[in-house]
Order: sequence, then C-alpha cells, then structure tokens
Amino acid sequence: MRILGIDFGKVRLGLAISDPTQSIATPLPLLKASKSLDDTIKALLTLISEKGPIVKIIVGLPLHLSGRDSPMSQLTRTFAEKLELAAHIPVILWDERLTSAQVERSMQSHGLNRKKRAELVDSLAAREILQSYLDSSP
Repeated sequence: MRILGIDFGKVRLGLAISDPTQSIATPLPLLKASKSLDDTIKALLTLISEKGPIVKIIVGLPLHLSGRDSPMSQLTRTFAEKLELAAHIPVILWDERLTSAQVERSMQSHGLNRKKRAELVDSLAAREILQSYLDSSP
C-alpha cells in the first residue's frame, strides 16, 4: 500500500510515491496540468490506477512563512477536495513552506544548471513533501 505525494501547480504537478512500507518517497515524472482541474484530476486518476494501490494522497499546501494562506492556497484546497471526491482516497494537505527553496538550493549545490533544475524541482519538491509526511508518521 503506497502513498502519493503531490506538489500542485497551475502548469505542472510534481509527483512522488512511497515504497510499500511507507518509509521512503521516490519522485515520479511530472504531470502537465490541464486547463481545467477536472481534466487534471482525470489524468491523476489514471496514474493512481497504474501505481496503485494508493491508500492516501498528500498534497503540499503553499503557505507564507507566517503560516497565512498564499495566493495558491485556496486553489490547492479546491484541488484537494475535488481529488478526494473523485479518487475516493483520503487527501491530506501538508505544509510545504520552504520545500521548493530547499530543493533549489540542494540542486544548485550539486551543480545542476538552471534548465535541469527547472525540470526537476517540482518532482523533488513532491518527494520532500511526501518524505516529510512519512517521517512524521509513527
């Protein structure tokens, strides 16, 4: 039984999946967002059926450092609600503050160029979000 992690965005979604023991998160290829949330969710449902069984979905919630909602927070909440209804799988919103910044710094320190970083940042952010959740679970 695996857990899916999502770094939601208007253009693309970073994805990660846990191992069957729910200990280690591994990045998956990016999913390009569709023009509508419903179409994006349909694409995710296909992926979930391919990777299943998925027992839980963790979606990164973008908050300001102060903990207040960011401009993307409400869209992310709407996405999570619609995904939970469509997938019939529990969806948990998880604080993703500084996740992308941490991933970006790590890639820079490893000498990755800007183009390569842009290709990887969302999936690696999803991995960080999911790993943070896994590490906090008993």
